Parts: sequence; structure tokens; C-alpha cells
Amino acid sequence: MENCINSNCIDEVSIPQKQYNLVIRRVTNFLNTFTIEGAEELSKTK
Repeated sequence: MENCINSNCIDEVSIPQKQYNLVIRRVTNFLNTFTIEGAEELSKTK
């Protein structure tokens, strides 16, 4: 990926990269929500 300098290569990479970033963002948001809820559940049991 780093080896390609021409624009064709960049175009091929950019679309999957955007989709990948979107998936990472969704997973991060889900984990953050899950962690907050989990922490609240733990604090109730103490």
C-alpha cells in the first residue's frame, strides 16, 4: 500500500479505507456504550 504513488492505487485504497474507518467507529461506539452499561451494572452489585 505504501509502495503505490500513482492516483489509481490511491483511489482503489481510499474506498475500502473509508468503509473500514466507518466500521471501526461503529465498533468503538458500541464498545463504549457496552462498557458504560457494564460499569453501571457492576456498581449496582457492589
